[in-house]
Amino acid sequence: MSALHAMALPENDPDGRATAICRAHGRAVHHRAARDRAARDRAVRDRAPADRTARSQDPSGRVIRSRTPSGQTARAQTARAQAASAPLRLTRRGRVVIAVAAAILMAGVSLLAAGAVQAANRSAAPGVAEQNLARVVVRPGQSLWSVAESADPGADTRQVIQQIVELNGLTGDTVAVGQRLWVPRG
Repeated sequence: MSALHAMALPENDPDGRATAICRAHGRAVHHRAARDRAARDRAVRDRAPADRTARSQDPSGRVIRSRTPSGQTARAQTARAQAASAPLRLTRRGRVVIAVAAAILMAGVSLLAAGAVQAANRSAAPGVAEQNLARVVVRPGQSLWSVAESADPGADTRQVIQQIVELNGLTGDTVAVGQRLWVPRG
């Protein structure tokens, strides 16, 4: 039922249980809902004369709007006052858009943080040479196993490979020719 429809309301209804008839559709409407709607309609109509008082006529019959010192009409002032006091209402679509935007923002922030942590862990510290490490270049025919054996021949090769992987941030056990690696000194 639209707010534009006029309601035929019973004048005397002591218990508030009578129904009103919608003049546009002829349907019965509960009296309380119709009475509330009629009260809102009256409030809108009651505000209209305040807007009319802001107008006057000059001797030639033209309508002149009186303006406030700030240059706004009374209608514009009331509209701005109502808009300033009205709470923000979001539709379902608006709430979904805000939730998705917040999720995207959080994902971006977490990706940036993870990238920064990974970059900090991937690069060797400036004092790496002091930590009993050496920098080697992978030659043709070498594998990670052979690099680990030549770096520390007295230690367990599997542990040395694990140290090389951790020191250099490798994702697998393959190395490329010419790749520079930090290895533990033996």
